[in-house]
Amino acid sequence: MRDTAGSTVRSGMEPSAARSVAAAEDRADSGRAARHLAFFAFVPLSLLLVFAAVREPFTAPYGFFTIRYVCPFAPFSYMFLGLLCSRIVLGTRETGAGGFCGKATRFLRRWSAWLLSIAVLAGGSIGFAFQGNYIYEQQTTPQTARTARTVACDADNAVVASSEFDYIESLYYFRSCVNYHFLKDGEVSTRGGYAPLHGSPAQVRHIDDLDTERVTYLVRGGEKITETRHYRIVGTTVNGSNKAITLERR
Repeated sequence: MRDTAGSTVRSGMEPSAARSVAAAEDRADSGRAARHLAFFAFVPLSLLLVFAAVREPFTAPYGFFTIRYVCPFAPFSYMFLGLLCSRIVLGTRETGAGGFCGKATRFLRRWSAWLLSIAVLAGGSIGFAFQGNYIYEQQTTPQTARTARTVACDADNAVVASSEFDYIESLYYFRSCVNYHFLKDGEVSTRGGYAPLHGSPAQVRHIDDLDTERVTYLVRGGEKITETRHYRIVGTTVNGSNKAITLERR
């Protein structure tokens, strides 16, 4: 026979025993469903911490690890903690009864991890599609996607980010642009997150080093453009915290 939880039990089993079996099976199902959250919440973070601990003595005083590197995994950590709290609450409820509350409790135990993952990933994707990249360190929304749609980038139109940070932040939106650069008067550090840009051909030390007819200079907030001898400012477009300054050769 089958009890109200849908678990197969032996004929003649007492109702209380059947409820215990159903509760045990529900907890096992929900435990298996929660393992993927625990994996994404702790395994990548643990690997980063181990890597940083090994490398730190050789890169002092500036190590590899920074807090923003855990941003892709932080939502899973919060989800796992929320799921753990909900399981503690649901663990106090009986699931053997066939009423609505019992069925709802069993459903949440079994599917809450999957539903939570889908909801968070879908919500994040929808939010990113409409809002764009949000920089938590600066509490700004650059609106780089909107800026990229209004900026020309080709052999005659160069796009220059004002720093390594802005270059990396906007790289996704200008990934097909062969004339995309960042401005830095000096060498890029060989340590930290900007190390891959050390010696990059995308670096320009001064806007006057370019030979294009037009340049779009991407700055953030109240930053000012450096003075140039070969270019003059002909327009400015503001999108969120991004400012695109258009220059033409004199």
